[in-house]
Amino acid sequence: MSAELFALTPAATHGEVWRLWTGHLVHYDFRHFLTNAIAIAVPIVLIDHRSRRSILLSMTLLAPMISLVLLAGAHFDEYRGASALALAVWVASALTLLREQSASDRHTGAALIALAIGKLAFETAGAGHLWTEVAPLPLAHLAGAIAGVVAFIGVILIPTTHSPLSTPHPLDPTARTHQY
Repeated sequence: MSAELFALTPAATHGEVWRLWTGHLVHYDFRHFLTNAIAIAVPIVLIDHRSRRSILLSMTLLAPMISLVLLAGAHFDEYRGASALALAVWVASALTLLREQSASDRHTGAALIALAIGKLAFETAGAGHLWTEVAPLPLAHLAGAIAGVVAFIGVILIPTTHSPLSTPHPLDPTARTHQY
């Protein structure tokens, strides 16, 4: 099978909807794949298992949304690569680390955010690519960064602040009670 069948192209809005997901899975060459894989692996291993699973699952939902943003706002023949998803994972992981108790985790989260902002600024200034011969699509990386914030809010922050499991059972004698 040819990678062209799976690349994100305008055909995704004309019935070939699988391209909204698969465009993030196919790459131009092995080096392109490897840099995207490393960019996803580095931040994801820094966070806890539950957050890791939630962020990665959210990428399944966010991938087509990123694709639709690209189709609406960028001019390209085809998009291949996971760099938008990598930036989403990077930002969501960084924000997760910023919420942790340890200063080390918070510093790591701040460093990841600084690197993500630096990458976006570098590309927006037209400086090109760093590790591959594939020219970056700055809108993809910006959409990915925004998707990372959405993933953090949607699957990390909201479930932990209003979880019904965090409410003590009314008959639990060890639970603290509030008097009004």
